[in-house]
Amino acid sequence: MKKTFTKTTALFMAIMMLLGSAAAGAGGFAQALDTLSVRASAADTEYTDTAQGIKFKADSAIVITGYTDNLRVGADGSYTIPTKVSNGTTEYNVTQIGSGAFNGCTKIKNLTIPEGITYIGSSAFKSCTSLQTVNYNSNSCELYDTTSEYYSVFNGDTAVETRQSKQ
Repeated sequence: MKKTFTKTTALFMAIMMLLGSAAAGAGGFAQALDTLSVRASAADTEYTDTAQGIKFKADSAIVITGYTDNLRVGADGSYTIPTKVSNGTTEYNVTQIGSGAFNGCTKIKNLTIPEGITYIGSSAFKSCTSLQTVNYNSNSCELYDTTSEYYSVFNGDTAVETRQSKQ
């Protein structure tokens, strides 16, 4: 029993010393553990830009995942997807609109999707019953495969006119 305890303790100490020496340049073992835990959970974190009423995930791409009651839509129902969002301390460039992100949003009548948006997921604007027009650049923005009406990006209860600028 004493040999097992000694070997286990020695192994534990060796691992701790390796981790501690690897992290010494970054401020020690405790900081290295904090960094590891942040990196492991950052991809699963959803942020809210409260000023714009937008929910988003910051991973390899910045993806709008939803909206809040504070969504900043013009009095005439016009809305432009933001090119930048913030989690309060860091600003990010938006590149994608996720699947179902604006599903059921009835505030938007006229939607503009700026050139920085490169992808729009399935059902992103599903059941947006007030949506009448969508302006986007079809050369720089890929839409989810719209062959299925159920998963189409802009499907809903009303017909939507899409104006594709090809610059």
